[in-house]
Amino acid sequence: MPTECSHIRERLSAYLDGETEARETERIRQHLEVCPECRGELAALERLSAALTNLRAPVPPLRLPSLRPRRAARWQALSLAASLILGLATGSGLTGLLYPGSGNGGQRELAALEDIMELDAGGSLGSLELVAPEDEDGTS
Repeated sequence: MPTECSHIRERLSAYLDGETEARETERIRQHLEVCPECRGELAALERLSAALTNLRAPVPPLRLPSLRPRRAARWQALSLAASLILGLATGSGLTGLLYPGSGNGGQRELAALEDIMELDAGGSLGSLELVAPEDEDGTS
């Protein structure tokens, strides 16, 4: 195949779509008048373009499939919920073990602060004044 035919065949699609400049369009027309092989290539492209133009896109069905969750998904959700509840219950039960002074009205915390004050009275933090928590009747 001559070099001229190779170049023309590369540009036939653009020619068919009207994307070539006037000078190139005229050059392609002149070549097509004398070259039956390139005319055949152009005819094949025209048939392909016509077939693609008449091609219809499929229409989706009007009724979509059910979007209900599957059984496995339900069991997974229940398992997750049970795991979360178990984790919260275990965590709240372990709170007393991890923080042993949390249920005694703050007496252990008060004792710890007294120990700190004995070690460093008036240090870089200044002085601390301990105030005992008041009971419900307003007494210390």
